[in-house]
Amino acid sequence: GKRAVLARHEALGMLSAGPPAREEALQRLNSAITRLRQVGDDCDVDTRSLPITWTMDLNWVIPPSRPPTCACIMGCGRIIYQDKMIEHIEGGCESGAGVADPADAAEDGVQMGGSQAVICDVSAVEIDAESNELKAPGGGSLPWRPGARVHSIDSGVNRRPELHAALQFLHKACDQACAVSAPGAAEAAALIRAYDARSGEVWVRDKQHFYWLHRHVCAGKDLGLFDTPASLALRACDAFAERPCLGIPSSKVVPDSELPRKTPRTALPAAAALCLLEHDGFQWLRFSQLQLLIRRVAAGLLGLAPARSLVAIAGYNDFEWVVADLS
Repeated sequence: GKRAVLARHEALGMLSAGPPAREEALQRLNSAITRLRQVGDDCDVDTRSLPITWTMDLNWVIPPSRPPTCACIMGCGRIIYQDKMIEHIEGGCESGAGVADPADAAEDGVQMGGSQAVICDVSAVEIDAESNELKAPGGGSLPWRPGARVHSIDSGVNRRPELHAALQFLHKACDQACAVSAPGAAEAAALIRAYDARSGEVWVRDKQHFYWLHRHVCAGKDLGLFDTPASLALRACDAFAERPCLGIPSSKVVPDSELPRKTPRTALPAAAALCLLEHDGFQWLRFSQLQLLIRRVAAGLLGLAPARSLVAIAGYNDFEWVVADLS
């Protein structure tokens, strides 16, 4: 059943552009989306929160006029047609097989569907236009964009790091002043909270816009490779590095006496000297920390058993089970 659904999706992606009237209508839709974003910026309203303004992918409606290309996964630095990647690898990078024509390999920004521009929540100034994807070199780690930003997991807004740090400093200073009942401290704290109601949210550094991060996770499919849960998980760990990934209830939510396990619930991350994020009564592993644990446990398993050995997992619903499964 799932294969039939995937086959139908593939067929949709290969439809021709269709009658000119439909293409013209979609072009008008894209123009309207752009105007909506501009109106939102002029009125200081975040119209980018509307999914259609940046997440709509219309390639299945109007297929790209150029064949899809990507960087060689062997790291030779050339741009290859995606459907020729296997031919390029088997023939050797030096053979030049499957190398894309310069006109097809040229970057042309975001395709129809909107802007991935990252806007600062404090200054309302654009942090990074992000009109082009910053890809991982040679299939390696996804790089950080020059336009540094911190991202709120809760509200989805972005800020310049220095402005966010200044606001956090003001919140902390007001809280310390209130703790010692300093004159005017309560009024100052109320004022800063009225200006910035997001101080208690989870803020992380993001490598790129979520749209590009998601594309990186799906890179295997784009290259025609057969992904596994582990390969997808490792690319997700690379893309979403600082975001919280797996959480377990803290002892305040579920006391130790109610857990069936005998070792501390944080024994695995503690063994790797990892500091967990505490939020909403849970203790969280970040994606980058999960990647570290997966690689270390996988290396240990290779030292204990030969390749292609069958391994059974018996355990509780905790960090250890997930790490063992992905390892």
